[in-house]
Amino acid sequence: MMIAPFRGIHYNFKKIHDLSRVVVPPYDIISERGRDHFLQMHPYNFVRVVKEEKRLEDDEEHNVYTRAAENFHTWLREEVFLRDVTPCLYYYRQEFTLGDRKRWQRDGLIASVKLTEDSIFPHEAIMPDPTEDRFQLLSACRANLSPIFTAYPDPTLAVRTLCEKILHRPPFIDVMDNLKVRHLLWRINVEKTIEEVCRYLKPTPLYIVDGHHRYCAAIKYRDRMRKEKGYRTDAPYESMMMYLCPLEDEGLKVFPIHRAVYGLEGFNQKSCLKKLSEYFDITATADARKFFEQLEEAKHGIPIFGCKLFGDINFHIGTLKNLQILEEFCSGHDLCYKRSSVVALHHLVFERTLGISEEMARKEEGVEYVKGLTRDVKMAMLRLSKGDLQALFFLPKPEVSDIVDFARAGETMPQKSTYFYPKVIGGLVLREHAED
Repeated sequence: MMIAPFRGIHYNFKKIHDLSRVVVPPYDIISERGRDHFLQMHPYNFVRVVKEEKRLEDDEEHNVYTRAAENFHTWLREEVFLRDVTPCLYYYRQEFTLGDRKRWQRDGLIASVKLTEDSIFPHEAIMPDPTEDRFQLLSACRANLSPIFTAYPDPTLAVRTLCEKILHRPPFIDVMDNLKVRHLLWRINVEKTIEEVCRYLKPTPLYIVDGHHRYCAAIKYRDRMRKEKGYRTDAPYESMMMYLCPLEDEGLKVFPIHRAVYGLEGFNQKSCLKKLSEYFDITATADARKFFEQLEEAKHGIPIFGCKLFGDINFHIGTLKNLQILEEFCSGHDLCYKRSSVVALHHLVFERTLGISEEMARKEEGVEYVKGLTRDVKMAMLRLSKGDLQALFFLPKPEVSDIVDFARAGETMPQKSTYFYPKVIGGLVLREHAED
């Protein structure tokens, strides 16, 4: 892995006095309603760059991407954005609370990383439309507007130790977002420290945690620019801005993404459970706490899922009878794929039992995705009780090692298999290609 400092772009604190009014979550979790909310918060809210509003009159010359680029470059020109004088690495810390009410901390670096496929490993399936969307935005703005989220092995947390002296200084950015996550950013501009960090990370692989579509868009953009301008190892399009977090960081928290089913014709509870029992050993309980505890404590490596059907007082847990059942779908795949609960859910529950094809799941036809956070699960359960949903399918908590295993084996998980929290927010620091 080759990393380098860059001249980061950030909001001008003399013009933007409250950063909490301009920073936003990643583009793909901003709904239409959410975007309207951010638009109303501040005229310079970052959503006007990362996810501009579409208009009926949009055409090839004037559209959501050209408006985003115009906003970005106008804000640079008017010094709403400022560019750091010297190239820096950026140390990024997030402080947050989970359901256990314990205050957690996650640390990492934001850096420019060379796009080398032999040392950067994805783990999740991508879709063409979001990739094209981010490619068009990157092409229009010629800038990395937000870092993708990656993880790397660092058993001794050596990078944190190398940066320790810098962390004794106050951060130059300290902002609390709308989810009460605190974001702190330090500049690492000491040449010796930068050299030591870059040297230490050079032989290290990177695993993409969040941002697969932006990564693929960056690869596509790089390949196009090579055709237009030729290959040059130091060309800005050969790299992209990434957030690098140690795999061993205690604050690296991953949650499942559950599935909600709705609108399926002929859906019947009894026949569904009967069909599922062909592949899974099914147990039932009316105790919600016991159900979630059993799912949480499930033995890793044995495909398992939980479900709650509309009108049924019981929760059900299905444990795969044996791995051979999946062989029809998984022939030629690595063992990590065959042991994956989300893979078993998609093949045996969705495709075989409910008739939900891979294409339907990809397009979210009859399927919604529910983040494995307490508030999201509670909301989904309420919708199920009202009959807005036909069923909820719950997955066990994934391990960070699952992502590494899939990536190393060259396997891909179904879309929306993992949810890392908290997200890396947009609007803290940007990287413009023209100014590397």
